[in-house]
Amino acid sequence: MQYLEIILQSLSIIMVSLSIVFTLGIIWRVEMKLDRAYKIFFGALIFLLLAMLVEVFIRNETWIIINRILTFLFALSLLAGVWMMRDVMRDVDGEKK
Repeated sequence: MQYLEIILQSLSIIMVSLSIVFTLGIIWRVEMKLDRAYKIFFGALIFLLLAMLVEVFIRNETWIIINRILTFLFALSLLAGVWMMRDVMRDVDGEKK
C-alpha cells in the first residue's frame, strides 16, 4: 500500500509539472484577457505543485499549515482563472456587452 501511495504521488507531481510546461506554452501564444487567465492558471499550478511537494517531502506539524495555505491559494487562483475564462467566453459568444 505504501508503494501505491508513492507511485500515485509521483505521477501526480509529474502531471502537475507537465501542466505547468503546457500552460507556459499557452501564455507565450495568447494575448490580453486570455493571457491573464492563463497566468492565473499558471500561478494556481505552482501553488498546487508546492503543496504536493511539501506534503511528500516535509512531514512535520509546522508545515501542515503551510500546506493548507498553499492548497487554499491553489483553489483561489483556480477559481479566479476559471471566472476570467468564463468572462472571455461570454465576450466571444456576444453574451456580454
